[in-house]
Amino acid sequence: MTTTAAPAPPADIRMMGIVQEALRRDLRRARTVLEGDAPPAPQRRALADHVVWMMEFLRSHHEGEDAGLYPAVRDRDPA
Repeated sequence: MTTTAAPAPPADIRMMGIVQEALRRDLRRARTVLEGDAPPAPQRRALADHVVWMMEFLRSHHEGEDAGLYPAVRDRDPA
């Protein structure tokens, strides 16, 4: 008798959407601040630090997708 395993359920990617929307929101907010009058130096430094952190986080996030998510997608459907 041959048995076949049930297909794996779809990956739960809700957290990716939450994280990506948070990054988009913060980038919109940074742009809004930067398009207005120049904020005081301490606020500019804080904003710059946050934007750098977001870019580093985004790079790490995409590396995680490249390493963990997309190989699974490719294995499941090479097309």
